[in-house]
Amino acid sequence: MVRRALALVLLAFLLAGAWCLARPEPRAALVLVDVPEAGGEDPSEVELAEPVRVAAESTTDSGLDPTAAREARAAGQRTKLTPGRRAEPASRAAVRGRLVVAETGDPIEGAFPVRLRTLDLEHKESLWTRPDGSFTSAGEFERGVLLARVQDEKGRELVDHEGLFEPKATEEWRVPVPARAYPTLARGRVLDRRGNPLAEVRVQLVPLDASRPYAEKLSDEDGSFSLVGLRAGTFRLHLQGVWARSEPALVSLRGGTNELGERVLVEPDGAGLVVRFVPVEQGRWPDAVLALRSKASPYEVLYGTGMAEELASGLFELRLGRIPAGECTLTIQSRDGCLYEPLQHTFTPPAEVEIQVRGGGGEGVVLRVRDAESGELLTRFEVWNRQLGLWQINGVSIHEHPGEEAPVSQLEVGDMDAWVVLAPGHRGAFGTNDLALAGVVEVALERGWSELLVFEDVEGDALGNPDIGRRRALLAGVEVRADGEFVGASDE
Repeated sequence: MVRRALALVLLAFLLAGAWCLARPEPRAALVLVDVPEAGGEDPSEVELAEPVRVAAESTTDSGLDPTAAREARAAGQRTKLTPGRRAEPASRAAVRGRLVVAETGDPIEGAFPVRLRTLDLEHKESLWTRPDGSFTSAGEFERGVLLARVQDEKGRELVDHEGLFEPKATEEWRVPVPARAYPTLARGRVLDRRGNPLAEVRVQLVPLDASRPYAEKLSDEDGSFSLVGLRAGTFRLHLQGVWARSEPALVSLRGGTNELGERVLVEPDGAGLVVRFVPVEQGRWPDAVLALRSKASPYEVLYGTGMAEELASGLFELRLGRIPAGECTLTIQSRDGCLYEPLQHTFTPPAEVEIQVRGGGGEGVVLRVRDAESGELLTRFEVWNRQLGLWQINGVSIHEHPGEEAPVSQLEVGDMDAWVVLAPGHRGAFGTNDLALAGVVEVALERGWSELLVFEDVEGDALGNPDIGRRRALLAGVEVRADGEFVGASDE
């Protein structure tokens, strides 16, 4: 019995020891502790009690004596735990925007109707821009994609922009309008001192900022003009007539249509001159330059015969209007090799002058162009001529039968004071008619490449009849560079 009792006691001890070794380690427990509310608001933090787990090893190693360990386990260590923040309400703000040109960023001024909508169309607002093109919505919009439909004063849609709106942004929300939908242009009308419209007046806008475009155009029959392809900025406005040029006027352009109003140019309102050409060869159109001087003006004005009218009698008639009053001198310079008589005539307008055209269309000076290496005639080239300080293209020679020496391989240049010949795959050549032998100038072009550049003072006087061109002051000494390398400079 004793042995059996001892065996049962020993077995109990063994089971107790096994249980102690196998029992699970105490787990931390989270206990919610009441926190008083302050001012009725939700607490921003909650305090949790976590029982202290005492290591099964030595209490000395844990740094606590057994009594302190039991008290900590009973009371629990109080710790603070910040739970996940609540989602903040979406930020909202009024839309502060501005209309700009999409391609350049230039501001667009004026009052325009704008329709704002969220992408889900839940929030909408209609408003008008201020005179400077800016706007501010009355309502507030959340962060997200915003739509803005802009119309012009006629109700035509300019753009329906879609862009991200950020309520916290400090910069304006820009609404870009394509230039094709709202182009920047300037328009107006040119009149004389009596209020009559002036046609074919060259209107120029010269930008003060070189990054802005230059524009020019001739006024229409009713004196109106419209210059397109512009940008907002400050420009100098010039009006160039046949005899007069206005003083430059500073104008500030904004994006869109700019009204420049009625502009007066002091052109002479005197009588005109009728010039009749009597050709020896019927049907041959006269080709000459007419230089007209008036004692009332310091300028020499050029006219061309290209605007002459062929009459039923076989004569050609050219009418020149608005010539200054007083004595004038007309000088004729041939372009076709014919003889024009008289070459000079003095008159007082109104007047009529008759010019005899003799020579039957003589060739004058002819350019014959060859390849310098092979000596073969070039069948495709162009000639630029300078006459009375005016550079113009004379014509292009195209030969359908290479190698055949036919008149089509040479080009008549008339009585010019200088010329330039250009041909594909060749370097150009410059010369004068003084090089002619028996009325022919032989030009040999080296292989290579050339381009003719003529530099003019865009704000200089450009008097003359538009059918022949305007003479501007030519600029000498302008350096030309290609890929940063100096290749030449303009001459006199």
